[in-house]
Amino acid sequence: MHRQTYTSRPAWILLLLGWVFALGACSSDMTVGNFMVSPSGKMVYTDTCTVHLTTQIVDSLVTTNTGIVYCGTYDDPYLGTTSAVGYTCFNLTTFASSSPISTGVTYPVIFDSLILSLQPARRFYGDTLQDMTIHIHQLKELIEDNEDIYGYCYNTSSIPYEETPVVSYTFRPHPRRTKPVEIRLPDAMGEDLLEKIRNSADEMTTTEKFRRYFKGFALVPDENDHAVLGYHAVDTMFFMQLYYHTIMEYRTDYTITFPIHPGYQFNQYQFDRTGTPTEGLVDSETDLFSYTTGHKAFVQGLSGMYSKIEFPYLNDIEKTGKLSAIVNAELRLYPAREAASDETPLPSRITLYISDEENPVIAEGETVTGTLVKDQYERNTHYAIGISSFIAEELGAIGVYKRHLQLVLPDTSLYRIVLGDHKYPDVQNQAQLNIQYMVYDPHE
Repeated sequence: MHRQTYTSRPAWILLLLGWVFALGACSSDMTVGNFMVSPSGKMVYTDTCTVHLTTQIVDSLVTTNTGIVYCGTYDDPYLGTTSAVGYTCFNLTTFASSSPISTGVTYPVIFDSLILSLQPARRFYGDTLQDMTIHIHQLKELIEDNEDIYGYCYNTSSIPYEETPVVSYTFRPHPRRTKPVEIRLPDAMGEDLLEKIRNSADEMTTTEKFRRYFKGFALVPDENDHAVLGYHAVDTMFFMQLYYHTIMEYRTDYTITFPIHPGYQFNQYQFDRTGTPTEGLVDSETDLFSYTTGHKAFVQGLSGMYSKIEFPYLNDIEKTGKLSAIVNAELRLYPAREAASDETPLPSRITLYISDEENPVIAEGETVTGTLVKDQYERNTHYAIGISSFIAEELGAIGVYKRHLQLVLPDTSLYRIVLGDHKYPDVQNQAQLNIQYMVYDPHE
């Protein structure tokens, strides 16, 4: 049976009268868009909340098995000199059963060359329009013998290597291309490898024995470099290639590949901040307040340098009424215009971690993200970060219950950011916290 539902006329009239009454009672300062609010509530907007920025740094970062090898040096007026050394080692390949190496033939096997092939990862920072030099040094010790008890090496780790490089290679970088950088290694090194393989030397019987014979390389930058470049640390993109041929009735060419061992690859970073605004940042116990550095804060991925963001007077909002409810909150962080250039581009997105004094570990737990909003005239370029939920939860928090934000770049990131705080001299580049909130007083 089909059933119809009716609304009684008295109920409908009461709803209409209630809506008319509410419409007539609302004043013009109690609207948000087209939505009406309670006559005892007010919608308030503020962009004058104090934003404190403090630069801090972690003592060390794990750089083992990051999937990328960095090498290079660049100078920055704010962060000083950054140098990256990449440490690598290689696996023993499985030789094809049909190759002359394995069949035991007696005809001549002639060495051609030994090449180190590096494929750019399109990660670079600094001036790539000038020549760069990579110095290839042989390691004196195994990488794994220098790991900690957890099997890691860090950005502060290093391994002894031979003082004289086996080769120094100067080239003009093309970091946006994927064409490999090919570096010819000494013929004597390649001939020794080939001879040991042909003679089934003990060093060539297992990967472990091979690696104790051939411990790996340190890719060391030249002090005159002006950029840092990254290369893929995967076996198909970072390897040594040994070329040889045989001649019987005709010439036949062969290759043997020694791929990188990504599990034992790591990067070492060195920083010299002498004479820069960040010179005083020496360890994780140091707080570099923005008012001591020209009202600037600094973030750098490779060094673990990050910015702590606090809103110390947020609870003053509650002084404007009996109850407050956050409707919307957006944090705007403005990169200092004079610090940005083609050599120091800005990341398109950033991540902010939510932390507190009881749990100061960065890069863990809750996060919010920010997007770079570009201005074609570069006057209003900023990161916009929606933090409505964070601000709502922080409202009323005191003491150990207060939390803050940490702007952290990935530890494999070459980017750095210089931010203006809420008193930065250029008023258009000052950090802002924009809040819309409802003030409600039941006694009005």
